[in-house]
Amino acid sequence: DAIAANISRAEQKKRSRIVCRTHGVGSAHHARSDRVPVSAPIVVPQGLALLLVDATTQTESDDA
Repeated sequence: DAIAANISRAEQKKRSRIVCRTHGVGSAHHARSDRVPVSAPIVVPQGLALLLVDATTQTESDDA
């Protein structure tokens, strides 16, 4: 039972990470269409900036 509980917990973690990712892609798309000032990314923490860059590259490969 303990193993089963561990597996389901891992599955939940995976799922929530996927949700975060999709949300990140959506926000990156939003930011681009809204013409956000160039100064914005500089204020953003490095981790979030990396996530945005990652999301942007993903979105572009999806469009192709």
